[in-house]
Amino acid sequence: MKNFLILSLTACGACFLCFASIIDRESSEHLLRVVNIFDITESELNRCVQGECSELAVEFSEGSILPLDMFLGGNFITFAAEEELHGLQIEVKQTFYIRCMEDDFIFSLNLEEWKPFFEFATGSISVALGTREGGPFVRLGADAGTR
Repeated sequence: MKNFLILSLTACGACFLCFASIIDRESSEHLLRVVNIFDITESELNRCVQGECSELAVEFSEGSILPLDMFLGGNFITFAAEEELHGLQIEVKQTFYIRCMEDDFIFSLNLEEWKPFFEFATGSISVALGTREGGPFVRLGADAGTR
């Protein structure tokens, strides 16, 4: 009888844990709010960057074109003309989502599996030297993909 009681309590405990896990997953999925990058307010974006809205996932839709600003600074090499380079654009080739959890950005393709950047993305950076119109040039390149 004692073994039966222990077995019953263990089974009930396991069922409770499974049920609690399902409830937690469902409630966290229902709390997740998806906002397209072009629809997010400045206030929401600032809160996200500060880690204050982990319930918000920012969507970057396939085909979206986003402005890109670049900087290159330091005591080794810098942009010669100005501090930042403006006027470039990037195109999103595959829809993905970003959330800020505490101090880290996490990424997803499906709103279910979330990973830190270096587990989500892969790629390479290249530097090339060449000549153009009789003078030297430096080409910086990057190739990015998902894991």
